[in-house]
This record gives sequence, C-alpha cells and structure tokens, in this order.
Amino acid sequence: MSCKNRRSTENRPCSLPKIHKVHLRYDPLDDTSIAELLNFRSPNLMIMTSKLLANHLRQVTTGGNWTASNLQNHLDATTLEQAKSQIGSLNTILALSYHILYYVRAITPVMRGGSLDAHDKYSYDAPEISSEEEWQSMRQSIYDEIEDLAKLIEEYPDDQLDKFFELEKYGSYHRNFLGLIEHTHYHLGQIALIRKLLSEA
Repeated sequence: MSCKNRRSTENRPCSLPKIHKVHLRYDPLDDTSIAELLNFRSPNLMIMTSKLLANHLRQVTTGGNWTASNLQNHLDATTLEQAKSQIGSLNTILALSYHILYYVRAITPVMRGGSLDAHDKYSYDAPEISSEEEWQSMRQSIYDEIEDLAKLIEEYPDDQLDKFFELEKYGSYHRNFLGLIEHTHYHLGQIALIRKLLSEA
C-alpha cells in the first residue's frame, strides 16, 4: 500500500524511510597520494608544475592572475606617506611589503644551495624609508627579487617537488612554493583593504 493510501485508511501520518547517515572522513593527502588516488600516473601530468607555480608567483606580483589584483598595481599607486600611515593596530603597507619580501629572501638562498635562515619575529622589521625614491627602490626590489625566485622555481625539477625543503619539519618544496604564493595573496588583500581605508579617511 502506498504512503498516500495508508494515510487515508489508517488515519495517521506516514513515516518516511529511515535514512542512514553517511560519515565522510577527510584525510589530508600529499600531492603524490592525490595523484595516485585519481590514477594520474602520466609523466606529462606534473611536467608543468614548477612552471605553473612560478607563473602564479609572477601573476600575483605583476598581474595576469584571475583576481586581476596584483602587488605592483597596488604598491605603485601608494605614496610613501600612505605606505607609512597606520590605521589602528593594523600593519602599515610598508611593513606588509617588507614582510612579503622577507619570505622571498628566506626561500631564495635555499634554492641556490644555501640554508634557511628566517625568523618570524623579524619579518615585519621594515627599514626606515624617508623619501619617495627609497620607497620606489624598495618596490622595485620586491618585483625583481620575486622574479629571480620565480626563475629558480621554474627551473626546479618537477620530480623533486615532493622532497623536503631542507628539513622534514618544513614540508616539501611544493608546499613551500605554494605557501609563498598563498602568503603573498593574503597580504596583498590586506594592502588593498588598507589602501581603501586610507582613501576614505
């Protein structure tokens, strides 16, 4: 008997079929595990990975990314006075710019065979900038040093991306390259918002 007919003859509401809950468990997978899970074993799959990572780093810096927002556009439109202006407890644009550059300078020596020497507590210690010329020079250093790192990433062997970045505790090269890009996007968003707040002040 259908639910509709049973309701009319027995004069009580129908009960819905019991639905069993399905619990999905997410396990963080490294890049190799994801590739194996999806059965992507073609050597051509990863051949562009280093180049793509380098390209993403370039795009967040000088443009061409999907968000159409990049460091160069925002920083070049920022005066030194604006860069040093502080809103409440927020970091200044100058401090954020230096912070981005700090981690670029941390990764670059490792890519050249050196060691990792970086400490978070120093990452916002921007140099004293007192002229527009010095501010322009700092901005150009950011663009140039990111491009130098992008070239190193671009040339890095794809089959080495899962190797540890100096030490196991720092994760893989891939994780650090991607993390640097995400880190830059994150602080670029802060810079964009601070610029907006300054323009409305």
